[in-house]
Amino acid sequence: MIKYNQDEYLERQFKKSILTLAADPLEQVISEIPGCITCDMAEEFDSYRTLYFVEQWSRFTTEQVDIINQIDHILSEHSVEAFKCLFLRSVDEIDMSVISEVLESEEWFTIRELARRFIRSMKWEWENLGGYVHQGNNIWKKIDN
Repeated sequence: MIKYNQDEYLERQFKKSILTLAADPLEQVISEIPGCITCDMAEEFDSYRTLYFVEQWSRFTTEQVDIINQIDHILSEHSVEAFKCLFLRSVDEIDMSVISEVLESEEWFTIRELARRFIRSMKWEWENLGGYVHQGNNIWKKIDN
């Protein structure tokens, strides 16, 4: 098991939140099941933007800060249609027409493109997002692949 100090952990989680926002819709869904896919992605980004990015903003270029602020603005000012609840308990519940309707909206397309631009600017490698594994008694554990 890899051990991180707090700053490394927050940096890793911030990176994962950006990678998730940049992923294709189906990969986003699979990485966030179970739960509300759109809410979980937005909340993870907001949490780690606040806990890591805001605290470390001086480490980033003006362009990178602008990209993160644009993503934050879209997620904060989103339309109801783009954040329709996509609550799923398992991959068996995936309905691509509903996923396409929400995660392929103009807002999510813009978020995805901004996140990809940020990743390129950071020269990050793409990583498998992993997924949650049921541990029993309504306990789920995120497994990074």
